[in-house]
Amino acid sequence: MLGAIKYDDDGVPCYGALDGMPVTTDDLVKACIGFDGGEPFTYLEACDSVCEQVGRVWPGGYPLDDMKKDAYVIHAHCVRGSLVLSAQTAVAFGSTPDCMDVAEDILTRIRIGYGGLFDPAGTGIVDVDRWVLAHRNWALDMASLLGDAGLEDPRLRDDIERVLS
Repeated sequence: MLGAIKYDDDGVPCYGALDGMPVTTDDLVKACIGFDGGEPFTYLEACDSVCEQVGRVWPGGYPLDDMKKDAYVIHAHCVRGSLVLSAQTAVAFGSTPDCMDVAEDILTRIRIGYGGLFDPAGTGIVDVDRWVLAHRNWALDMASLLGDAGLEDPRLRDDIERVLS
């Protein structure tokens, strides 16, 4: 998260591209080499930039407890939203007879990974599709949360809404 803070137009801290970080391949390589014992200039320059910006955003120190709370909220939404999108992927594959084995493999992995959170009425693609539509708000809420936080393109929600309609 330290590599993704900035200010919005009102001066409120938010997530976004951090100024001064290496972005080109060459600069990223130089920073990594500097971190690993090579010429440290690019790495140290990036560190100085991060320290300066963190000090502006959180003059009283980095709010670790608040960040942990935010991370738990984000995690919960992402788990549920990702589950819906994974199930939708299985439905999409299952709509093509030649890809039914792929759909079944995805569904098996979903059941293993998500356990009781994934509970369609049956095991067929139609049942899974009904489950996806009944839980589509999980994916939409995830997209809204990530977009509002600046962690994802705000248009993601519209894209997900089109896919799940």
